Amino acid sequence: MQVIAGEFALNPDDFGVTVISGVVTVTGQCGSRSVVLQLRDAIRHVEGVVGVRDRVRYPAENPAETAES
Repeated sequence: MQVIAGEFALNPDDFGVTVISGVVTVTGQCGSRSVVLQLRDAIRHVEGVVGVRDRVRYPAENPAETAES
């Protein structure tokens, strides 16, 4: 949660975070795919994290992304 609120200035109440055996699962909603990708990378670099499961929703930024989902 410190990465979400501290590094990205996002509201931690908008996200759910669980950690099981070093694997972090993040759920919730964010306004931008690029922010979600940056957030996922930042979480990967936290000491003890062995993997990240990104379950964060975000609006499609262009029609091609909707087709890829």
